Amino acid sequence: MNTLEIVPTYIEGKVSKAGKKYWSVSTESNVDYTVFDEPVVTQLVLNKPIKVNVAISDNWKNIRSIADPAAVISKDMIVEAPKQQDKYTDARASKDASMYTSYAKDVFIRLIEDEHYEHKAEIAMNAAIDLVKQAREAFS
Repeated sequence: MNTLEIVPTYIEGKVSKAGKKYWSVSTESNVDYTVFDEPVVTQLVLNKPIKVNVAISDNWKNIRSIADPAAVISKDMIVEAPKQQDKYTDARASKDASMYTSYAKDVFIRLIEDEHYEHKAEIAMNAAIDLVKQAREAFS
């Protein structure tokens, strides 16, 4: 582990692919570091030199701790991590829409075979959609 003096110029909250919150710290010397501990990132003050303990491996430079504690940064100076999307909910909604469209198509085909709707495709489609909506609401 190395002790370095850095001057943070920008701190941005991020979320890893695994859903873990971390921060990216840009410095005056155009070197980016990562911080995984919130108590550490809260001690970084923008545009103020600070000595930090850094673990360096391959392409990663991770600030592990503060070697020379500084004043606590105010929370409004940190860009918050983006909210992680619930990909399951989005996928489920898309799948449900596809399923209801398929049901409406099946009902439409049956209705269009009926003499009452024989040459009234738009009316038959609206009736099919209404029937599927009623069924969905009845089972919700």
